[in-house]
Amino acid sequence: MLSREEILNAQEIYLYNDYLYILPSIEGTVYKLYPDLSWGTRENESFWHVWGCDPSLFMPMSGEKALELIDKWKLKLKEENDRLSKAIIFATEKHNGQFRKATTTPYIMHPLEVLQILHSMKADTNLLIAGLLHDTIEDTDTTPDEIKVLFGDDVAALVASHSEDKSKTWKERKEHTIKELAVASNRVKMLVLADKLSNLRSIAKDYSLIGDELWKRFNAPKEKQAWYYSNIQDALVNMQSLYACKGAYWEFVALFKDVFVTFFIDEERKTLYQVCEDLNEGYYLEKGNPCWKLILPEKRNKLPETAIQIARKDAENIEDHWNEEIL
Repeated sequence: MLSREEILNAQEIYLYNDYLYILPSIEGTVYKLYPDLSWGTRENESFWHVWGCDPSLFMPMSGEKALELIDKWKLKLKEENDRLSKAIIFATEKHNGQFRKATTTPYIMHPLEVLQILHSMKADTNLLIAGLLHDTIEDTDTTPDEIKVLFGDDVAALVASHSEDKSKTWKERKEHTIKELAVASNRVKMLVLADKLSNLRSIAKDYSLIGDELWKRFNAPKEKQAWYYSNIQDALVNMQSLYACKGAYWEFVALFKDVFVTFFIDEERKTLYQVCEDLNEGYYLEKGNPCWKLILPEKRNKLPETAIQIARKDAENIEDHWNEEIL
């Protein structure tokens, strides 16, 4: 947003936490430049008030030094983009001829969507590359050593952490994934969240079109898929506390409900119900009480006759309205 000349002649420039803060003049717009060369601005406020930071932590910088730093960022960005392009080509070639389950959709569309989701979560370049390659060891002739040579140890470790041993049964593989995910790093959890969110997007879309016929495509029936995705959701729960990841996490939760949970409302009793038959679980919410309560097992299949099925979004809107009335 600022030209090189404007940066060179800026009134004040500071470096803090790998960001540049540029004040072209004492009064007016404050510019923030990120290492990915994107800009942020605030109008007509003093510098320290805008950013709410201790001035002593900011390192003054000349225009010349700022331009040198920007040129380094540009070079690094080009190098990262070149590595991503290389990974896209590699994944496309490795998945050539493969398709999503029982569809004509080229399989490469899945890793590309995982890349997009990870990008929305502000993932670093190695994690983006791992997202592109996450199925290459599992579903192609790619070896861990090949990834290590081409993309480095970090990418190879990330891909390996998310690759299943196909010699084991479906249940054994999924139990291992859930166990490992519970103690995994946030970067590995981001990779898994992006992958499983992409899968759930496809499942939810196709389930809305063909219903339970969908489950014939999979190695495990619907109730086992519900068990697996429910445990993945629990293992990833800390993602909701990370600002860049919470949107993806809550989309995952919503899609899980769209596929596996049925919602009802009883207008007479002013009660909402959500039931997951595949997990044999159910909860109810009474108007005036903000807490969902467990439906006793013996009553799970005996909801009041006055309860009618509604969409998840309608149930959430009703819950929000009831909670607003409490406040």
